[in-house]
Amino acid sequence: MPFFKLLKKYRFIFIVGLITLLWFAIFKAKPIGNWDNRDIVIEGIYFFSSLIGYLIVRKLEIQVLNIGWELFTTGLLIDFFDEFTHEPDIISTVLEGIITAVGLLIIAIGFYRTYIKIKEIKESMKDEHTLLRTLMDSLPDYIFIKDNESRFITTNVAHLRILGVKTLEEVIGKTDFAFFPREQAEQYYADEQTIIRSGQPLLNRVEEVMERGGGKRWFLTTKIPRRNESGKIIGIMGISRDITERKKAEKRIKSLSRFYKDFGKAVNQSQNINELSKNILQALDNVIDCDMSNLLIYDPNRDTLTVSAQLGYPKDLEERTIKELKVGKGEIGVASFSAFHRKAIYIENMKEHKLLNYVHDLCEKYNLQQMYVIPLIGEESLSGVLQFVVKEGKVLSEKDRELLDIVSEEIAAGITKINDERKIKELAIKDYLTGLYNRRYFQQKLKEQKIRNKRYGEVYSIIYLDIDNFKECNDTYGHLEGDSILQILGKILRTSLREVDFASRYGGEEFVIILPHAYKEEAKQIAERIYKKIHQSLYPKYKITVSMGIADSTTSENVVDAADKTMYEAKREGKDMIKIVKDF
Repeated sequence: MPFFKLLKKYRFIFIVGLITLLWFAIFKAKPIGNWDNRDIVIEGIYFFSSLIGYLIVRKLEIQVLNIGWELFTTGLLIDFFDEFTHEPDIISTVLEGIITAVGLLIIAIGFYRTYIKIKEIKESMKDEHTLLRTLMDSLPDYIFIKDNESRFITTNVAHLRILGVKTLEEVIGKTDFAFFPREQAEQYYADEQTIIRSGQPLLNRVEEVMERGGGKRWFLTTKIPRRNESGKIIGIMGISRDITERKKAEKRIKSLSRFYKDFGKAVNQSQNINELSKNILQALDNVIDCDMSNLLIYDPNRDTLTVSAQLGYPKDLEERTIKELKVGKGEIGVASFSAFHRKAIYIENMKEHKLLNYVHDLCEKYNLQQMYVIPLIGEESLSGVLQFVVKEGKVLSEKDRELLDIVSEEIAAGITKINDERKIKELAIKDYLTGLYNRRYFQQKLKEQKIRNKRYGEVYSIIYLDIDNFKECNDTYGHLEGDSILQILGKILRTSLREVDFASRYGGEEFVIILPHAYKEEAKQIAERIYKKIHQSLYPKYKITVSMGIADSTTSENVVDAADKTMYEAKREGKDMIKIVKDF
């Protein structure tokens, strides 16, 4: 350190030394033999103690104490020098007393002011500590400080909750091993010891934590080395932020994106509504963690819901499921209620809900707990209903339900699209008035039936039906009523036949039915059922009767022509009858 800096820092010592030299130069000292050695030793001890005290006080950098201690030391110096003079005078004694007294007074004032200042500093530090503690405890993030052995020194209230304790005393001095699974705690310890050894912080690490209940949470954690005034690492400080909701949101967005991709593919590739329904449930299964789901399609003409696809249902529960539900006030079933009121229904306890009375035993058997039912509504029209079920131990969370609400409109639009495409295709192959297939499509199906007959020997029958005196009916009731008769007859044929049977409108009031795997005797039984329904529905008001001719592939190669001729035989014999072709 340069001389002038030393001189400036310790100027009082240099001044004392200079005064000492001047004193011995100006005043005649006593002979050494006349010195009172005891007093000199005592005075010297006081003086040098004062110098040491001064040096200590200087480090406090308190100006009042510095001045007071300088005056006090000067007074001791004068007293010390008096011991070396022949005759101490009054002036030096008085001067010594004044200077010492003033020094002591200033020192007392300095110590008082120092005490007040220290008290203020302590209060300020206490306030700062309280403010820091309040700030830490008010933050939702988890803040903690640890020593070199990864033992907790302090933490905030939010972190206490995640550790599963209530007071700070339960945490201080402990490590993560007291609060987390061993594997997890070992990872935390290894990370923190690496930070302490290397001095390098750990920034924004995403950590996955298993909760005591078995769930998962995610945290974004930063840990930095904690140093003392000299820069030595004495532990770590850390802060963690719960990003579970963000991670779940990211997962939902990813799942939703995957759903829309799968859904778009399903709509474009599905050939019919049942295939689409199955693909929709499979796509949703990748988004919603549920145990069972089903989709019901709404038929506005019949005001019914029909199960189109089911996923995850046990066999006996699937068998107990009502496959077709009426939609109306007071109708049984959650789906009917949801469709009728056009609102979603969330059931938290399936075992006790009144809308599930008819399956409470199966809810108990399979531990079914929660259910969410969503009406599929697009452009204010109902397309169907979605149902999701979870067993005990799972929940249909609010986020899952919100997601289903979001996609329900898209699903409704997809169902409408498939239905519209089906209707367009049906317009090309069906009669617009009766809803039966047209003559051109009938010829195609007949050709396929003939091929199967020739290749596999598959027998089939034809029923040829004609309305008796239909022209007179039109003349009597008008063409609108005539159209109504044709519509009623079309509905009778659709509801009276087997699934494998095929009915078409062949001409104005002529209808032809293909009955696969049926001999003419079996065909007659079906014809009699149709005849009876027509008589019940159309005869009382319109006096409508029909003539029917029946033939099968064992009696003629041209089965349609044979059935047609047989029908005309019935007309010639008086109409209003069923006639079977004669064997050739």
